[in-house]
Parts: sequence; structure tokens; C-alpha cells
Amino acid sequence: LRDLVIANIFAAQIDENGTAFVKINYTVEKFRDYKVGKFIFEKENKYLSEKGVKKIAYEQVSNKNHERFLKIMGFEKSVLNGRECYIKVLVN
Repeated sequence: LRDLVIANIFAAQIDENGTAFVKINYTVEKFRDYKVGKFIFEKENKYLSEKGVKKIAYEQVSNKNHERFLKIMGFEKSVLNGRECYIKVLVN
């Protein structure tokens, strides 16, 4: 929530190695100012770590705006399980 309004939906599947593969991360257009991303990936990364998440991965990024967002949030293009994706290693 942001300003008491739903701002974002985020869901991921965590594998046995602690990689959270993002299934959906959608932010309502009026809240696309990077604050939601900073909240999820930086401010609340302790919560993710407590759930066993060591890194976050996005597969099949085809939208240039989303790719730009991921780069700003500190994700790097890499290969994981033979597939190109964007990965961010969580730091506690």
C-alpha cells in the first residue's frame, strides 16, 4: 500500500537454493517513481532474507522500461540455469 491505496503486487517462487524467481511485480502507474522497488528490494530485504531469499531473479524481461527499472534497482544481467535473466543478490 501507498497513501492507503494498493500500489504494487509482488509474487515470487523461491527455489531450494534461495533464488526467488519473480512471477509478477506490477506497480500501479501513478506510483512508478521507484519508491515501491526501493521498499521491496532495499528497505525490506531483511524480510526476504528471513524467508530464505538470497537473490531475486527476473526471467524473460522484454520491456525496455522494466529493464531500465531493474538496472536502477541494482539488478545485473546474467545467466542462471542456462537462461538469461536479471539477478540481484540480497545484502543484509
